[in-house]
Amino acid sequence: MDKIKFWLETTKGKITFTSLISVTITVVIMLVIFLPFLLSGKTTPTNPVIAYNRDSISGTREAFENSINFDENNQRYTSNVLTVSGNDDMIRKVSNSTNSFGYASLFSLITKDKEGKYVLKDNSYRILNLNDVNPIEDIKNNMDNYASKREFNIFFRVDSKYNTFIQDNLYNSSTDNLWDEGITTPVGDWKGFSEAYEINNSLDLNVFLYSFLFYNWLLFSSSAYEVLPLSLSLNDVNFNKGMQNFITNVGVFSDAYEASNENIDIYLVGSTSVASSLTNAEKNFLEDLSNIFASLKITETNNIIFDQNLKGSGDAFKSDTNIGSSMPTKPWIAFQSRSPEEINLDKGNYFHQTNETIIGGEDKYDITENSVYASFQIDAIAFIINSKEKIKHKIDSQGTEVFLRPTEIQTNGINLIYTKGLNFEELYNFNLLKAEEI
Repeated sequence: MDKIKFWLETTKGKITFTSLISVTITVVIMLVIFLPFLLSGKTTPTNPVIAYNRDSISGTREAFENSINFDENNQRYTSNVLTVSGNDDMIRKVSNSTNSFGYASLFSLITKDKEGKYVLKDNSYRILNLNDVNPIEDIKNNMDNYASKREFNIFFRVDSKYNTFIQDNLYNSSTDNLWDEGITTPVGDWKGFSEAYEINNSLDLNVFLYSFLFYNWLLFSSSAYEVLPLSLSLNDVNFNKGMQNFITNVGVFSDAYEASNENIDIYLVGSTSVASSLTNAEKNFLEDLSNIFASLKITETNNIIFDQNLKGSGDAFKSDTNIGSSMPTKPWIAFQSRSPEEINLDKGNYFHQTNETIIGGEDKYDITENSVYASFQIDAIAFIINSKEKIKHKIDSQGTEVFLRPTEIQTNGINLIYTKGLNFEELYNFNLLKAEEI
């Protein structure tokens, strides 16, 4: 013992002992950093996931970045993050490639089966649970428990000269109006409408009336409810009867109406999240309309065309889209997956604004010349992987590789995919990804 004490007190002993402590600390630090990779049979991070992102105009991207706590001032996307043009492009890219990751509006990923249950539109992709919550199952809770979501709304952009007519005749209005039986508009013929709204030709009137019908149909019709996931429609089973009353009560739809015999363009702009659902909705609307005209023995000679120009939520308030100088004469219906910060309404409520500035996200849009009508809903941002995605986990006692199927991810794990390039195996080793044995 005296010899050991003497050795530690010597200069050589002190240096050797200090070095030993230093080496021990270094080894411990290295193990903490690299042990997860060593246990998984890897020594360095490899094979990063190809992650897909939306462009800056997208409201879906804005909600995505908020949900994963992306700090635009201090974080950057890796070179493995690629930009896609919309929800459909995102789904296509992920569906066609393993080792890929993306996100999309739940609108664009699911549909309803014959029993009315929400199911995936196809089996080429999988939706991961987020922080222990399944987004499809949380629909019944209005997405209260799901961490990645945003308000989704429909705007009816129209010249302010129609304000009184619209306010008096929205389907959900508490007052008696044109959706009720036996109520005739004071300007119920072509001449009356043309004088009241300074309309010089029947085509402009057609565009307004059909756009107004389609806007209300989107919000309330059971036929819309069938094809718009997440109850974007409020599913009023009496709506079609109301639409028949509206057509009957508005004299310009009668046989005496001066038909334009031209194409009726209903302009649709904004979020890509509803693109595929809208295509089905348009078919249902035309079918409902045709049945009503047939029952009323009205011969319809106009050709209704839905002009989809869905590029992103940022277009919802702009007046310089493809419609351009046609505004405010021709109305449009706009879809936006972000909500104006100054307006906070419950699902199914409406607001009307005119002659003021409205704030949408970080952008301000001057709508002095136009009116805006909107309905707010909730939509989830779902995180998707290829349906064939798997993780090599271990080799069992028989020497067979065991694979796992990812089932759930944490929000900070998604952040690491996009900002640090981590792959699924690394996330699994860090307990940021859950998986089940295949």
